[in-house]
Amino acid sequence: MPPCIERSDVIIRDCFVACLSTFCCATAASSLTGGFHEKDGKPYCRSDYLSLFAPKCGGCTKPITDNYITALNAQWHPECFVCRDCKCSFSGTSFYTVDAKPVCPKCLGVDEDDEEEAEEN
Repeated sequence: MPPCIERSDVIIRDCFVACLSTFCCATAASSLTGGFHEKDGKPYCRSDYLSLFAPKCGGCTKPITDNYITALNAQWHPECFVCRDCKCSFSGTSFYTVDAKPVCPKCLGVDEDDEEEAEEN
């Protein structure tokens, strides 16, 4: 009979400690001593959980765990939502889409004055 089935307090305590020390991530053999995330009844370490289930950034493809921007049918880390070509940010300015990536007007050769006239019409 396995020790966990026994009713001795010492055996139950020892079994509990043994079970905790062998509690592993559903995708790896790593022990979950520092906490875990649960999905569909399975335990995952933070790294594997984020890799498998968190939304991925449209720029760097890493998991998004905090603030993000939604644009171009994707979510982006704020620091990743930049011009595809010159890497400048779009704070307060418009952008164009080329191959599903944001591109600033300057990199496309669009003059800001032309852009303002187009918006007015």
